Amino acid sequence: MTANQLALFQQSAGVSGDSLTLGIASVGALVFLTFGAWLAYRQLQRWQSGQISFYELSTLLVRTAVVMLLLGYLVG
Repeated sequence: MTANQLALFQQSAGVSGDSLTLGIASVGALVFLTFGAWLAYRQLQRWQSGQISFYELSTLLVRTAVVMLLLGYLVG
């Protein structure tokens, strides 16, 4: 965007484009991290009740952590 377009956007929206992008990325990260914590909690409950093995639990937690790291890298 040109400097004129950025100034018009900031004047109309009340915030800069960078601040808006950071806010949207922060909300997305919060939602995904909350989902990851919920997923880990539910799988831990399933493991404690004997529905899944420890290998399945650890595989799922590692995959979730890798996806979180990749998304954090791509967003940041």
